[in-house]
Amino acid sequence: MTGGERNSDLERLATKFGAEVLETEVFRGLPQASIRPDRLREILAFLRSEEGGGYTMLADLTCADYLHLDARDARFGVIYVLLNYRRPARLLLRVLLSAQHPAVDSVVPLFPGANWAEREVYDFYGITFRGHPDLTRILCPEDFEGHPLRKDFPLAGIGYRERFEVVKD
Repeated sequence: MTGGERNSDLERLATKFGAEVLETEVFRGLPQASIRPDRLREILAFLRSEEGGGYTMLADLTCADYLHLDARDARFGVIYVLLNYRRPARLLLRVLLSAQHPAVDSVVPLFPGANWAEREVYDFYGITFRGHPDLTRILCPEDFEGHPLRKDFPLAGIGYRERFEVVKD
């Protein structure tokens, strides 16, 4: 574990899943773990259980594009923020994905509230969530090409705005 602080939930996670947990740290008081994407649902189910810490709420699900950030092989990080209200405690779980066909299992079966967040990440970053009940665009129009929050998306856009009529008072 990196960072000076220890966290019992991270230690339990690393003990139970071993090499599946790539890295753990406590950054500014927030325990964080990077895990292999193929074990995501199993690890989240463990963290949701009492044995794993009782993290029963998925507070946030988002994505980060690490293009040109460092020498890591993974380009995208899908980030899950879990809460345990009884203690209270918060834990951040990160799944690293490559640029070629970024995909991970949907967590909607474990946390139904992830439905719209997974659709938003799909829409803006192009991450595919396998097993999602309705993986369609949620904010961009259906005919929109590309994923606007990727770092390689053109800053000037792709000429989509010119298709709309300007409304003036």
